[in-house]
Amino acid sequence: MKLRDPLPELTGEMEWLHSRKLIKEELIGHKPILIYFWSISCKSCQNGIERIKSLFKQYQDKLQIVTVHIPRSEEDRNIDRIQAWMDHNLFHFPVIVDQKHMVVDRFQNRYVPAFYLFDQKGELRYFQSGNSNPFILRKRMERLLAELE
Repeated sequence: MKLRDPLPELTGEMEWLHSRKLIKEELIGHKPILIYFWSISCKSCQNGIERIKSLFKQYQDKLQIVTVHIPRSEEDRNIDRIQAWMDHNLFHFPVIVDQKHMVVDRFQNRYVPAFYLFDQKGELRYFQSGNSNPFILRKRMERLLAELE
C-alpha cells in the first residue's frame, strides 16, 4: 500500500474474535483507525501487542483498533490457542483471524508486526513494520489526532 490509499475491505472468509464482523464503512468517518498485523508465533509481535495496549489506553476515545492475526504455522491456525493466548495477555481488541491471507493480500502486507494508521476518512497516513521505533508511531498518531482538533 501507498500513503493515501483507501482502507481495504475487511470482509471474506475469516473468523473474528472479540468482535462481530466489521466492514470498512463502519470504521470510516468516526476516528482514525489503527490496523495491526501480528502472529502468536512472532516474538517481535509481543512488543507490538504491548504498544497497542498502551496506545489504546491513552487514546481509547480517539482511536479505533482492529488487529489481524496471520498464521505462520499450522499451530498458529488453532483458534482455541489464539483465544487462550489473547486471554492470557489481556488482549481484547477486535481480531481478524486471516487463515487464507485475504486481508494480508489486500494490504499487500509482508511483515509481522506491521502497523497501518488510517485517518478518519479511511486514507493510509502511516505504515511501520518490524521492531521500528515505537515513538515514531506515537508521534504520527499524535500528529494525525492534532489535525482533527
